[in-house]
Amino acid sequence: MIEVTVALVVLGVIAATVLVIINKAMDTVVLWQNKMQAFEIARENMEKILSQPTVTDMFEYGANEINPDITWESTVESFYEPVTNNMWMRAVCIAKFIGSEGEEQKIELTHWLTSLSKEQVQQILEQQARESQYESTLTGDELQTEEKTDPEAAWKEMEKLAGPPPQGYENWGQVPEEEFWKAVMNMSSQKNADTE
Repeated sequence: MIEVTVALVVLGVIAATVLVIINKAMDTVVLWQNKMQAFEIARENMEKILSQPTVTDMFEYGANEINPDITWESTVESFYEPVTNNMWMRAVCIAKFIGSEGEEQKIELTHWLTSLSKEQVQQILEQQARESQYESTLTGDELQTEEKTDPEAAWKEMEKLAGPPPQGYENWGQVPEEEFWKAVMNMSSQKNADTE
């Protein structure tokens, strides 16, 4: 009887160990399946953005139809490239899911789409000016009608941020490309210094 009891205890310990190993292996398999699905979702979203003939600032999000536990975000945004401080457009596609231990996991793909010309920067500044005007209407501030229809609103916005244009130029739109980027670079480094 003692030998049978000892044998059963040893067999129970071995069985418990095997079950723990199998359980961990299954958790790992599920985790890698989720990672692969999340990567596929992020890759598909990136391919959609790259296949478009033109891009503009945008933000989209949602959940996967097949696996609702995986959520995704796609962003196209303008940003200052750190070395030359020129403005670029980039796409960022993220897919998130909950790991086996309850922690959030994410797959993130980033792609630099294109550098922006002076005219494109002007368009972005115009858009930012329109957005700030729209936000001020929501807060009840009065806007002058000239500002709404002024085609040079972007350069006025640039004046607010970087100061008046160099001598001999009426607005930042007339400033040569090289001087313009120097001003943008100084403005960006000053903004970074203020945030620090």
